[in-house]
Amino acid sequence: MLKVIEPTTHNLHENSIGSLLRLFKVYQDFELSLKDQDKATFIIAGDDARGVYGGAVFFPQKIKELDETLYNLLSIQENRTVWCARLCLCIEQEDGSLSLGLLELCENFYRELYKVLDVLGVGKDTNCLPMKLCSKDYRNSLIYGNWAYFTELKPEELSSDYVYVLLALPDYHSRSQVSQEEHTDNKNVDASVLANTDRPVQ
Repeated sequence: MLKVIEPTTHNLHENSIGSLLRLFKVYQDFELSLKDQDKATFIIAGDDARGVYGGAVFFPQKIKELDETLYNLLSIQENRTVWCARLCLCIEQEDGSLSLGLLELCENFYRELYKVLDVLGVGKDTNCLPMKLCSKDYRNSLIYGNWAYFTELKPEELSSDYVYVLLALPDYHSRSQVSQEEHTDNKNVDASVLANTDRPVQ
């Protein structure tokens, strides 16, 4: 179950945001600067039994501040700003396996997260997101979420355990081709999904 937290309501969800940021730090050694945190939209995965067990952050970055590998993938002017995303999911059992219940949780996470990132990307008028993914998250995004990538650089091509990708946002092109009236209706639906930060995305 995902909860979308926009910058205007960060103060209402400080504990959830803090929990997600700690997961990023512990499992990926990734820290978001305070400046980027202020502008970021947080997508929280959690429940009463486990608390926060994963999620994603959607945030703007100057091209020149990106990881060099992502910078090279984009090949655009360094003074540009792009929207990026980072994700993590921490639900494996001690032996590294997934029970049926956790498998369903994993599938729902990647499927729903792709939808949310798509909505956020359309709202920022972008058709792709630069992302640095753990190899496990990359594999799971393909298997469970059917994510599409414009391009990717895998660990065997790099001295890294991460995969660098440009995530394709499928609704961007289809939405740009509908009539203005339909486009407005679609944006209203998206806004209703994102407006209430206390309501999980279905």
